[in-house]
Amino acid sequence: MKNKKTAIATPLLVSVILFLIPISEKLLQLTVERDSNIILSASAVQLFIFAVPVAFYCKIRGLDFFERARVKPLPLSNIPFVIASAFTYLFTAIIILYIEFNFLSFNAESVLVPEASSPDGLGLALAYVIVPAIAEEFFFRSIIISDYSEYNGVIAITVSALFFAMLHFSFVQFPLYFLLGIILAMMTYVTGSSFPAMVVHLINNGATVFFGSSISAFLKESSSSVILAFILVVAFMASIASMLSTMENIYEKRSILYQAGELPGSRRDAVGNMARAGRVEAKEEKTVLRKAGIFLSPTFLLTVFLFILITFDII
Repeated sequence: MKNKKTAIATPLLVSVILFLIPISEKLLQLTVERDSNIILSASAVQLFIFAVPVAFYCKIRGLDFFERARVKPLPLSNIPFVIASAFTYLFTAIIILYIEFNFLSFNAESVLVPEASSPDGLGLALAYVIVPAIAEEFFFRSIIISDYSEYNGVIAITVSALFFAMLHFSFVQFPLYFLLGIILAMMTYVTGSSFPAMVVHLINNGATVFFGSSISAFLKESSSSVILAFILVVAFMASIASMLSTMENIYEKRSILYQAGELPGSRRDAVGNMARAGRVEAKEEKTVLRKAGIFLSPTFLLTVFLFILITFDII
């Protein structure tokens, strides 16, 4: 029953947020025309777009926001995985942008440089670095992953990345945001904490806002460099191998503790409880169709349709 509610309710929440974003952009344009504080307005609007729908969503579903938000300290043993994931994130972003410049003649100025300009560095950091990272991580990684973890980790990570990519309303940039969303979602899912992905997101936003012009110029000048492409591919392969290796170590240690019955809800406890209750499943539930139905639920299809309409600037 919980899975069915998630498949219907969570995409509906995403649709609401996607619908609010173009409305918020129009409101910000009015703010600029009236010479109001664009930095303060942008920060407030972003918080409103994410905080209000999520608070209402958790309320009507009876969910604990802080539990879903995964506000937990990061175990020291997970730090190597986080570092490897951060480098994988970096090289993934650079490689995709390199491909777009070299083969698609893509102009990344609009992506790398924020539209608003202000001498107030703190204001820029607040509106374009801190608030987006916190709001998006709590929603797309923490809330979405917590909801879809009722299915399994692969489903949770994939759906989270899909919704994150839709947020940016770009067909050309969709692969970039989807792959980056996969890495951030893996960081949150594996560590069980929202802080690692949030820090990486903050660093990414900071580099985009304050060094966007330099990054854009560098990519344009070196878009045909074979040496750079080779270095990036080797660095990416090394980083992803390290990420997968450290992730394997994390799950291997957890598996040992799980089998030993030293973790809450471990297999030993579960089997014991089932035996005492006399409940032994005769056959496994057919889950393939149920999981495939996630991507065919009416609200999920509504979210995809809304993304297409907004991206084509129809609404």
